[in-house]
Amino acid sequence: MNPSAHTLSLTSLHTFPSAQAPAERPFERENAQRLIGPSPAMARLWAQIRLLAPHFRIALLTGEAGTAADAVAQALHDLSPFSGTPLVHVRAAEADRQLRQPSTLFGNSTRGALFVTDVERLSNASQQMLLRFLKLRRHRRIAVIGFTAVDLRPLVSSGAFNAELFAHLGSLRLQLPALRERVQDIPLLAHQYLQIEAARLGRPVPSLEQSFLSAATDYTWPGNLDQLRSAIAWLMENCDRPVLVAADLHMAISAARVEPQAQEATVRMVPLDHVVQEHVRAVLIGCNGNKLRAAEVLGISRSTLYRMLEATAAGSSGDSLALAS
Repeated sequence: MNPSAHTLSLTSLHTFPSAQAPAERPFERENAQRLIGPSPAMARLWAQIRLLAPHFRIALLTGEAGTAADAVAQALHDLSPFSGTPLVHVRAAEADRQLRQPSTLFGNSTRGALFVTDVERLSNASQQMLLRFLKLRRHRRIAVIGFTAVDLRPLVSSGAFNAELFAHLGSLRLQLPALRERVQDIPLLAHQYLQIEAARLGRPVPSLEQSFLSAATDYTWPGNLDQLRSAIAWLMENCDRPVLVAADLHMAISAARVEPQAQEATVRMVPLDHVVQEHVRAVLIGCNGNKLRAAEVLGISRSTLYRMLEATAAGSSGDSLALAS
């Protein structure tokens, strides 16, 4: 698809009903805007969402960072029997605190859903609490959606991720497409982001020359939707030309680098052993679960690594979890 830069508009969305959020249960507009487009990848994703949502209680989203996992989680929630109940975002860094007091998660509601991001970074204690959460008899009141950008199997093999929790989460998996698999969607997405950023800055929406669209569809977007949004935001803030060309996009990509760690620049108030667990887990992922190689990278013996893994697993077993009626 190569739409003209001067005819591309929001009305184009109505040409692709299979790639839109269902009208009967619309969810937050900006989330929905990331899941639009005529690509086969989006058609497949929406077909899977519609098929799974009415029945799911536990789901694991997998894919690269920046692939709109939160929007997919919202879509699953809004099309499920849990529509209308709270959807609570649980981040790995705060999971110990959030899951330790589950009765407060949903406020006054007795039902709800959890969206747990970066599940590979959950501490052993959080893994145990989440597992008990899922195994409680009242779990039918609760839905859990997890997201990971890494393969959890090496962590399970190494003992860094709870095998039983993985079995629960992995019983229903949904693979999110990378932006490079959604080439046909990029013109629409770029135009959507231009409209959002122009509204934010109170500026007119520039036109996109065909060279801009060609460059955008040729680029691989390793940062996926987050990188595209950052590049468009940079353009709107730094370029005041009424028509944007390929050179503008190349400049924006170079200048607006996605810095995923920037948001965690503040000191995280967590116990030191949790930081150690996260680092060991990250090294194991990088070594594809090879404990010998991981021990070499960490500068410790393999037996020390085994003891660390066993100690953290044992230390998490004593945590308690209670869910209020």
